[in-house]
Amino acid sequence: MQHFGLAEGEAIAGLRSLKAVALADGEFDDHERHLIEACARALHASVDCDDLEACTPEDAASAVSDPVHRERLIQAQIVTAIIDGEASPKETEVIRSFAKALDVDEPRLANLSSVAKGHLRYVQFDLMRRSKMVSDVVRKAWREQGLSGAYKQLAPMTRKALALDPKLAGKYLAFEELPENTFGRAYYEHMIERGFSFPGQEAGFPEGFMKHDFCHVLGDYDTDPAGECEVIAFICGFMKADPFSYLFMIALHCHLGINIFEGDATGEFQFHPDDVLESLERGMAVRRDLYDVDFDWEPYFERPLDEMRAELGVLPKKQR
Repeated sequence: MQHFGLAEGEAIAGLRSLKAVALADGEFDDHERHLIEACARALHASVDCDDLEACTPEDAASAVSDPVHRERLIQAQIVTAIIDGEASPKETEVIRSFAKALDVDEPRLANLSSVAKGHLRYVQFDLMRRSKMVSDVVRKAWREQGLSGAYKQLAPMTRKALALDPKLAGKYLAFEELPENTFGRAYYEHMIERGFSFPGQEAGFPEGFMKHDFCHVLGDYDTDPAGECEVIAFICGFMKADPFSYLFMIALHCHLGINIFEGDATGEFQFHPDDVLESLERGMAVRRDLYDVDFDWEPYFERPLDEMRAELGVLPKKQR
């Protein structure tokens, strides 16, 4: 497996860039230190994070030339700014200076600035407005089923009684009859054990968004705050369209207590860097974009889960 495809010089420059953000507010927080240490381990870079010197934007621009790597560096800096539980204007300005030097236009930097200013409603609106995942699902439903199809994807989000669909719910409840260790049976057990509703039931997710729970099952991730951070990192690893948006939202949700997703925002430190980075690498090894709106999960429901994982390239979790 490639370790994020960075050469040694790029890796060191990236770590020094993260240190520049961590020191922007005058304090090297333990959560920032743990994040940089985890990044160093993931990149196989031997550094002492306390002795690591922050670099300038010009240093970073000289060391990192690939546009994709430059974008990832800025995104990693944004996570570093959030990881201590607050977003400060000083951190935002440091990242902005790096983005200018690296010629990176990352829209979440504007969101981070709004968070630092306390404009949280705007951030929520802007993130949902930009969500390609939501728009793709609704457009596909409209294209294939017209207005009624689009409604079925949107109505459950407001828990409307008209969104109830016993026939659809019955399709997923029937997974109880599938053989042990099949993907569909594992999904059924995942939902029942946690008291989650199926599509078509009251409070159930729209069918087009069930791929999130499918990925919980496929990647063997729990649904507690730490598990949500890990599964979203796993998803970001294989997503082809704007993967950072999803990781940014869960970081805001768990570390800054901003309610982006349904349910209460935790504000808890559940973004465990080593586990998140391992999950990201596992996702990068997956052979298909499982969040592509045209990826068909249907043929896999009756397949053995282990066989499905092998076919799609889902690596086993590391034993810690």
